[in-house]
Amino acid sequence: MTRLGRIRFSVLLFILLSAAAAASEQPGAPEAPWHKSAKGLDAQLQLTGKPEEFVRAWRGGADYRTLLLGASDAVEPGAHVATVLMLSGCHPGPQGCDVLVDYQLIGPHGAATDGIRGQHAWQGATRPGMVHLSQAMVRFAIPPKGPSGEYRVVATVREPSTGIVLELRRTFRIVAHR
Repeated sequence: MTRLGRIRFSVLLFILLSAAAAASEQPGAPEAPWHKSAKGLDAQLQLTGKPEEFVRAWRGGADYRTLLLGASDAVEPGAHVATVLMLSGCHPGPQGCDVLVDYQLIGPHGAATDGIRGQHAWQGATRPGMVHLSQAMVRFAIPPKGPSGEYRVVATVREPSTGIVLELRRTFRIVAHR
């Protein structure tokens, strides 16, 4: 299989898995803290240290997965971590879809930022079955002398027209150089 073929397969598999998760309304349906769905609305929270490269890869059909941070990936103090929210299955109203997101960063000792509230994750037209990259990408600056440990990004995704609320969580680690 060519590289382009693998990419297309990966994107198709992602869409199929998202659709399957969104269609499943059974109790105990598989979910993760960073990937949830309700009544067809599906949301996934990812993190990246390279947001511009991620967006270029996403739009260009290239493999963007290598640009995502895993929970075990270490981030250096002074770096930036950006949110990546992927959405599908919104319920369009007269003006199209309207999905909002609130973001908050929680430090290793439980201290929370004021956060960023009411950002439009998706507003306007959409195509059924299409996975969209959120219009609200937030970059958190990690203090150069901030504490080491596990940080948590919390994204609260809301669709006001349906009352759906999804709380997503993703973690990353700050490891100071000695």
